Amino acid sequence: MANVSEGDSSSLQLVLERVDAARNIARYYALSIEPTLFAKHTLIRRWGRIGCLGRERLQFFKSEDVSRAQVTLETWLTRKRNRGYTPRSEPARPALLSHDSPSSLSD
Repeated sequence: MANVSEGDSSSLQLVLERVDAARNIARYYALSIEPTLFAKHTLIRRWGRIGCLGRERLQFFKSEDVSRAQVTLETWLTRKRNRGYTPRSEPARPALLSHDSPSSLSD
């Protein structure tokens, strides 16, 4: 999988983008599997317009269902790739969740 970052051995994160200037499309979709405090795993899906906060959905899995969480992540990854999303080619950038536009930063 491209553009996967692993902070520790139990967390996983993917960031996808879909950009089409002709149709004014600039979207991101982030998928991650992270541990919880209670020995469970959570699939976190974040999506929205690039430069905005967007939305977030959490899906919890029991500790023994880690493989099911990974299969669910791969299912969402396939769905998004079929819709034209591609892995982000550069490391995650803080401006993804910022409300500042690039033009306002140069003034």
